[in-house]
Amino acid sequence: MPFVDNVTSYGSDKFFETLEPNYLMMAVSIADKVITNEDSAVVDLQNSSKIIETLMFTGKGRNRLAVEMPAVFEHTLQRLQKALEEKAVIEAGPPSKTTKSEIKTRNKIAVCCAYIYICGFYAAPAFTLSFLQANNAIEAVLGVWTSHKASFTSIKERKVSILAITEIFLAAPIAELPPFFGQQANAIMTFLLECASEIEQEKKKENEEEGEEEGEEEGGEGEDEEGEYSEDEDADKGDEAYVQFLQKLANEEIDWTGGEGDLFDEDDEIESAIDDVDELEALKHMIRAVTGQPGAESAFSMEVQQALAQLM
Repeated sequence: MPFVDNVTSYGSDKFFETLEPNYLMMAVSIADKVITNEDSAVVDLQNSSKIIETLMFTGKGRNRLAVEMPAVFEHTLQRLQKALEEKAVIEAGPPSKTTKSEIKTRNKIAVCCAYIYICGFYAAPAFTLSFLQANNAIEAVLGVWTSHKASFTSIKERKVSILAITEIFLAAPIAELPPFFGQQANAIMTFLLECASEIEQEKKKENEEEGEEEGEEEGGEGEDEEGEYSEDEDADKGDEAYVQFLQKLANEEIDWTGGEGDLFDEDDEIESAIDDVDELEALKHMIRAVTGQPGAESAFSMEVQQALAQLM
């Protein structure tokens, strides 16, 4: 996963602030070409969303995100809307042997697209919220994302959900947010509480598995884990090779839309800028801010209020 590794290894200041060459523009262009290509395989869209994820998380709070992201946001919304429209047509039509597969593909495309905005909520909440509100797409994005929670396969997806949505509720009082957030506050809070509970369960499971494996592995001290980023090795490649790599991708000199040889190894555990962020503390901070607002209690059911009190 050379791109994701290099965004961090080159230093976020250099990556985001250098205009010649414009690393950020090239990276965004790579993702955008995949999103706008209707023949892109789902795996390519997943990889494209991972690029945007890295840019968002690493560049959180940087003004240049709002400069380079509008086109990607526009094209992502078009792809999301098309996937939902096609899904509706398939569901309304006569069933066939491929119906389930076709619906599943549209769902995956929609989730990949929605994830880009979820990352945007965390990194640039005002910009992302403004874009979605102007395009009347808040309900569609959050509807897609929250309805597919059962398919989340990692702690990270749940963690990102918590961090992203807490940023929205911290951006302004509920009464000043788009009406959707007030109308669906109870459902959204339930979703966040479920994510938090599932994260704790997953962590407990991982700790138990690590405990079972402890002592089984001997030796190997000082050896790099497979796929681990080697700073010295990458440093030898130099800036020039990295820039050429990005330029070739941006200029479509490297084929990245076949769906076979994607740039990301799904088994790699890539470090993220949110690794050290405590999602539970972020959630508690948001709950304190929200529940302290006038009339907040009426937005939540008694069951949710009890769950919030227990969490706190």
